[in-house]
This record gives sequence, structure tokens and C-alpha cells, in this order.
Amino acid sequence: MMQAAAGSAEIDLDRIMQELDQRTKKLPVQALRTVQAHRDLFIPRLIQSLEDAATKIAAGQEVAADSSFFALFLLTEFQAKEAWPAIRKAISVPGDGAFDLFGDAVTESLSRVLAVFLAESPDELDELIADRNLNEYVRWQATHTYLKFVRDGRITRDAAVDRLRGHLRNALATQDTTLTTGMVCDLIDYAPREAREEIQTAFQQGLVDQGMVDLKTVERYIAEGDAHFQRSLERCDPTGIEDTVNELGHWAGFQEPPPRRNVPAPHVRDDVDDRDRAFSPTTIVNDEPRVGRNDPCPCGSGKKYKKCCGAA
Repeated sequence: MMQAAAGSAEIDLDRIMQELDQRTKKLPVQALRTVQAHRDLFIPRLIQSLEDAATKIAAGQEVAADSSFFALFLLTEFQAKEAWPAIRKAISVPGDGAFDLFGDAVTESLSRVLAVFLAESPDELDELIADRNLNEYVRWQATHTYLKFVRDGRITRDAAVDRLRGHLRNALATQDTTLTTGMVCDLIDYAPREAREEIQTAFQQGLVDQGMVDLKTVERYIAEGDAHFQRSLERCDPTGIEDTVNELGHWAGFQEPPPRRNVPAPHVRDDVDDRDRAFSPTTIVNDEPRVGRNDPCPCGSGKKYKKCCGAA
């Protein structure tokens, strides 16, 4: 037990962290609210949970706890800059390690996280983009972050395009197909006439997944010019996390199913033919168990539910 700031009630840090660790089908709202109310006490614990989880995943061990998942959101909400080394370690785990820790937060929220912690460090953002050892979605989220920098006034549109063009040139030179596709998808947000040549070369060399973007679409957006760029800025999701509870309360994995209603079976008249009775409406009861965020997805994909059909 530790004493919180003067005038505050005693906070059992271990108990709260255990509540965050428990993999349940409900969002641990009370525990999260307690952490928010006593952030200074919990920041070191949250950072440690990230470091421990990253170490286990990197060693090929299963992480059977969710505190590291919540830590990513809470530390971003608190803008706890001291947490960046632990966050970087966690998102840098090779393969699908980042997904094992954070699930859909990688694709749904990571650029919002990076926009907070690397707001003053675009060079470090470039390091993430260029690192071929990182998960491809982590690298793509890093490229998404530049649009937030522009929207937030931290970098100019031209400076962002210049940096992204540099990455595209490197991807072309090294035949980095993973980065090439992501770079083209992100560059077109800026309607970049100045990058047309590099983008055309990427398509000519077959380095772009045309299931994600085709050259005709690229040309259309470039032709629209500033109008398209302004729409991209308007659609850009917010930087950071304002409230972890409100943010995660909308995630499918934490949604409670609607209450069952006992619908009485309709009265069946004795004079109804048996063939008609066979098609009479009856009450349907869903006896299937609820699927947890970290359970295997019932669709058979082999992924966890939170990374598949339970995506936010």
C-alpha cells in the first residue's frame, strides 16, 4: 500500500494493476478511472508493464495480461514522455509481436500515439519508417503520423512531402515493396505533384499493391490538388488520446451484448396444418458463449478475436 498525494485516499497500486491485467470481456472502467485520478503514482507501473510484456513477447512467451494494452492508451493520454523508450521497445518486437501486445491498437491508434511522443523528433519517426525489421503496419502508422504533424502545425506540408519522398526513393532503391505501397498510400493524401515521377516508377516496377491503391486513383487525387489535401487534413484522426475510458468504450471487444428478450412463442391454432406449423415463428435463443478480446476468432482465421472480427 502507498499513500497518494496529500488529501487523497490510500491507493492499492497492486490491486489496481491486477484489475487491468485480468482478461475479461468488460472494460475495467473503475480501475482505469483510478489510474487517471492518480496518474503520477501509476506512470512507473504502466511503463514497467510495457517493458515486461515486450521482453516476454520478444522471448517467444505468451503475455496473459492486458495491463500493457491499457498502458499504451493511458500513457499517451497522460503525455508521459518518459514512457517513450518502453513504447518503442514494445512496438519494435519483430514479427507480429506488436499485435500480440496491442491488437487493433496498432492499426487504429498507433499514429496518434507517435504524434504525441515524437512531436519534437521527426528524425526518430524516420528511423521507424526505414526499419525493415519492424512490423509493416507499425511502419505504415509511422508514415501516417506526418499528416498529423502537418495538421497540428509542427511541420509544413512541403517538408512532410519531402521526407516521405525520400523514404519512397529509398524503398525503390532497395525494392522494399512493403514500404513502397504504404508510402504511395500516404503520399497521395498530399496530392503531391512533385512526387509523381517516383510514384509512377513504383507502379512501373510492380512494387505497389494495386489492391490497395491504383495509379488512376493517384492521378485523380493529384489533379484535385489542394482541395484533396484539405479533405485529407479534415479526415485526419486526432492526435493523442483524450480519455482512455471513452476511447475504448467504443471498441467491439468491450461491448456488452444486448439483453436477451423472452419473446413468447405465438399461439398455434389447432386447425393449422402440420406443414404450416413447421414454419411458424418461434423464439430463437443464442446459447453461444461470448468471445473474449483475446480468444481465438470463431471465424477460423487463426487470429485473436480483437485482431479479426472483433476489430474496433
